[in-house]
Amino acid sequence: MFFKKSVLFFIMVFNCSLLWANSAREIGSMEFYEITSSAGFSEKILDVRTPFEWNETGTIKNAITINAYDKKLKMKIKKLDKAKTYYIYCHSGVRSLRVQELMTKFGFKSVNVLGGMSGWLKNKLPVSKYTKNNGIFLEWN
Repeated sequence: MFFKKSVLFFIMVFNCSLLWANSAREIGSMEFYEITSSAGFSEKILDVRTPFEWNETGTIKNAITINAYDKKLKMKIKKLDKAKTYYIYCHSGVRSLRVQELMTKFGFKSVNVLGGMSGWLKNKLPVSKYTKNNGIFLEWN
């Protein structure tokens, strides 16, 4: 009886740890700024807002821009480097969460930025004027 309970307990703990390891990771805009501003930051930033939003408010420096509503979104995500962790943001964190779930399904490591660009701007953090030549713009025909 003791053995059965021990095995059941182990299975429950193991399953919970798997769920925790695969759960969505999220951070706020200030923590995101601190991480991306560090000298050793080598991961990727992914802006999944629309081109209108990129033009209206700019982007975070060195962000890869992929429109979350793009019909080729899945194809574009699959072309990204799986060895990197992606910090994903949109306007408020909803679209980026959707893209994060998709990236997790494809085997990517990612972090959703809560509050998105709205939180970034609220904290008066720096933005780059959006052009197809600043940072990284990914566009496939």
